[in-house]
Amino acid sequence: MGEKVKLSQHASRILVAVVGIPALVVSAWLGGIFFLVVVEVILLLCLWEFYRLAQKGGVYPIKIPGFLFAGLGGYLFFCGVLGMFIPLLLIYLIMIVLWGLWQKKGSVLANLTVSGFGAIYLTLFLGSLLLIRENFKGDYWLGGMVVIFTFASIWICDTFAFYGGKAMGKKLLAPSISPKKTVEGAVLGMLGALLTSLGGWFVLKGQLSPLDCLVVGLVVGSIGQLGDLVESKFKRAVGVKDTSDILAGHGGFLDRFDSLALTAPTLYLYFWAVGRVW
Repeated sequence: MGEKVKLSQHASRILVAVVGIPALVVSAWLGGIFFLVVVEVILLLCLWEFYRLAQKGGVYPIKIPGFLFAGLGGYLFFCGVLGMFIPLLLIYLIMIVLWGLWQKKGSVLANLTVSGFGAIYLTLFLGSLLLIRENFKGDYWLGGMVVIFTFASIWICDTFAFYGGKAMGKKLLAPSISPKKTVEGAVLGMLGALLTSLGGWFVLKGQLSPLDCLVVGLVVGSIGQLGDLVESKFKRAVGVKDTSDILAGHGGFLDRFDSLALTAPTLYLYFWAVGRVW
């Protein structure tokens, strides 16, 4: 029976990957409304899972304003009208403070803090993908290639870290946060990200510099893996293994995009600093 469950979960993981990865790659390549819809869906589902985690910990987020803020914030990032983000943020904060006056469950301080942090954190971080995709200087397709390059680096980093850690892992990386992640797995994850950087440079030679590609690999291999630990800390705080079971065999959306949440804004800041994005 246990063997059948394992096989079923393995088949589910493969099915989700076979459908999900091409959908992400194609939408990133096409850009525009296609990528906006995909990112908005990911953002809203990640926020729903974040609020769900909070509720398991006895906190009651103010959800409706949070979902509205995330949806509109992502759209502003897509349009590149960042000047409108501060007014939207102020309106959102006013809404949740006033909404909190009528809440009867939980601590108002905890409810307001989690509501604000979750929506702002995820909107800023995942919304950075839209800034990279839609505002990269040069040919429009290049923004899509950079996003796909980032996805590939994360997937290969995760694969190297997971299987390398299972095969060779001995020293735990952060046992109080994640009992299975190992130092050896993290090192191999970094190696996988750097190897992807080398491949990215061959594919995008003339469009991205060797330094650009190296930075992508270093950010994914370091900041990306830290993002995974951050999300593990959230889950450990409320005693759950996955943020949800919406992705059969893969856990939840927040489980799948935790590395991306810290990687995307870091890469946006780098490309902005070197003048590659508006």
